[in-house]
Amino acid sequence: CYMPTVVTIDGLRVNDESFTEPTYLLPDYRGINDPESVYPYQYTKKLIAKGVTSDTGKPILPYKTESLFADTEIVLE
Repeated sequence: CYMPTVVTIDGLRVNDESFTEPTYLLPDYRGINDPESVYPYQYTKKLIAKGVTSDTGKPILPYKTESLFADTEIVLE
């Protein structure tokens, strides 16, 4: 399984009024990315996020687990 090489998110508005946890742009795939897997999950190489907002004003974070996306370039505008 592959994510696209470049993921662009432009103008996303998140209605997070009922959320108790922070909102992340890139999900935590640890549960499905077993290193022993024949087909390990391939993460995006670049995330570009422009104009991403939330209804509550809380920040939208790029990821929860930094180690999963250590090789991913993150561009937040």
